[in-house]
Amino acid sequence: MVDQPVQPSRAGESRAGAARVLGRIDALDGFRGVAVLLIVILHSRLAVTWYAWHQPSGWMRPFRIPARGGLGVDMFFVLSGFLITALLLSDQARGGRVRLGAFYRRRALRLLPALVAMVVVYAFYEWATSLPGAHEPSSAFSILFYYSNTWLHRVPMSPGLGQFWSLAIEEQFYFVWPVCLVLFFGLRRRTAPTVAILVTVIAIIAFRRAYLWDHGTPWLLLYTRLATRGDALLVGCVLAQLWVRRKLPKRGVELAGWVALAYFLYVVRVGVSDSFLYRGGYTLIAVAIGVILLAVLETNWAVNRFLTLSPLRAIGRVSYGLYIWHFPIFFGVGRYGGSWWSPVEALVAVGLLAVATCASWFLVERPFLRWKDRLESGRRRDPKQTPESRSVNRKRRPSKLLPIAN
Repeated sequence: MVDQPVQPSRAGESRAGAARVLGRIDALDGFRGVAVLLIVILHSRLAVTWYAWHQPSGWMRPFRIPARGGLGVDMFFVLSGFLITALLLSDQARGGRVRLGAFYRRRALRLLPALVAMVVVYAFYEWATSLPGAHEPSSAFSILFYYSNTWLHRVPMSPGLGQFWSLAIEEQFYFVWPVCLVLFFGLRRRTAPTVAILVTVIAIIAFRRAYLWDHGTPWLLLYTRLATRGDALLVGCVLAQLWVRRKLPKRGVELAGWVALAYFLYVVRVGVSDSFLYRGGYTLIAVAIGVILLAVLETNWAVNRFLTLSPLRAIGRVSYGLYIWHFPIFFGVGRYGGSWWSPVEALVAVGLLAVATCASWFLVERPFLRWKDRLESGRRRDPKQTPESRSVNRKRRPSKLLPIAN
């Protein structure tokens, strides 16, 4: 999961004709909030066991668990692909190059502290409660080193830790994509070949996934591997390349956004078959999410007002802690509260999740984010330079952003 820059600059603020630089966009926090809420609601059946067997009907029908709430993960994939690419290209536009060391340092400080804290606490819970089926060493290592998505079919994960496959996919992508961007897809590369290559790779992933599905490959392998789910991340990358280079259409974006949103909501609410998903459906859904994201970025449609609601933005800001904690907490509540009255079960689950999320944010994530920001600001200023030399360097520094190829 990628956070937005903390600087208050507006989206797209730059000189005319130059690369756009990504600033904070409030609606993207709300977008992230919607994604994590879909996943949390889907997994709530673990905590409120009544939901696993009884779905509300009649006037309670709107409260039914969405059929495809797991597509919130696909929202994260597309958004992560967009943000990582836009941030790397913005880095190149400002300084003339992509600082890979700084990028990986920011990723480590953002993701690892909260993850380590969660794994340590959960390992203690496993030990203290003698949790049946726990595999502490193998599960912990696969989570901390981001290969849990390749470990699921070999050794069962400890109960309550199955959600980390998606983080593993994102981190594996973070290792590969920045290097590819530096070598082949930077701002000095022409737009048409760059986009054509990325679209071709997306199509290859989609066709390969369909081929493997038709030849009996287990769904778990197709669902949890970078090689068969990377198309959603690359859709976000394509969108970022076009957005940064100012090559997006200006007309019909809002209408396309409404159509894509209606399709996505239908799929989430009603559901589609697995056969459809693995035969191109995941790619089509990723494109729909990309169109929705495009409308969020380029228009002022009504959905933006919903996405900028303060509660939804707040959920989006703490979505990382919410995501890594919800599954183990729901599992624990379901383990002990199966005989409780359902409303009590739900209140306990939501309360514990709120406490864990806030503790993760205030005690772990935010302090490390502030440290990350201090490191970034410190590295922008060379302490060995005098004020006079800094002034000279500023005069020599180009005033325009990095030119881009058409």
